[in-house]
Amino acid sequence: MSGPSRLRATTLPPLRLSHGAVRLGALCAFIVAVGMVPGRLSPDGAWAWVLLLKTPPEVQILPTGAGELRKPESANLEAYSGMGWLPDSQHYLFAGNESGRGSRVYKQSMMGGKAEAITPEGFSSVSTNIPISPDGSRFMVFEQSARLWRICQVAGGKCSPSPGSEERDIPLSWSADGGSIFVGQTQPKSVIFKINLSTGHRELWGEVRVADPVGIISPLPAAITPDGKSYAISLTRHLDTLYVATGSN
Repeated sequence: MSGPSRLRATTLPPLRLSHGAVRLGALCAFIVAVGMVPGRLSPDGAWAWVLLLKTPPEVQILPTGAGELRKPESANLEAYSGMGWLPDSQHYLFAGNESGRGSRVYKQSMMGGKAEAITPEGFSSVSTNIPISPDGSRFMVFEQSARLWRICQVAGGKCSPSPGSEERDIPLSWSADGGSIFVGQTQPKSVIFKINLSTGHRELWGEVRVADPVGIISPLPAAITPDGKSYAISLTRHLDTLYVATGSN
């Protein structure tokens, strides 16, 4: 199989929880009720990173099953632009900025302690996702002044150009073998590319298709599995109703 035939849109299966714990649907309802921005599940599925919409914003880590809510030590950020879990499900990266300062990427442990700045100011996440390599050593981030995507080291923060990347790319996920990264674009069509990080070769992996496209404007590629076989999208549907009014003279 090659090209677009590799991809299939998928309805994500319900999360399986142990010990008769709270269902994921209930957790999502709670997130919406208290005014949180949903983040991402940890690789082991045990935790959900969310952002509480207050001033300043506050990060909370919610258990998907039995467990206690965790509140990491505040990084005193004015705004957040994205996050990503490291493979151990105990540490994560996030991008944001302090008041009056430029955005940068931080690393923090959910076990406690202050956030550690990895990059200098001027690095952000264009989407809510910071893709991290399968071995947890590298991540993809956007350098604002150069308008370029960079591949940076988690240890030390050294960054280098991301070969084959384009400014309008939306990073989705590292490939399972760590040698490529999947990115999306929405214009002129919603598509997904696979970029070889050694050669910079861009391969069109597939076009995002919606079964019922009525009222949908540029569905946004939101996630893809590391094997590149299934993806999820985010979309907004605009529908209008036409009414006919009649009256008697």
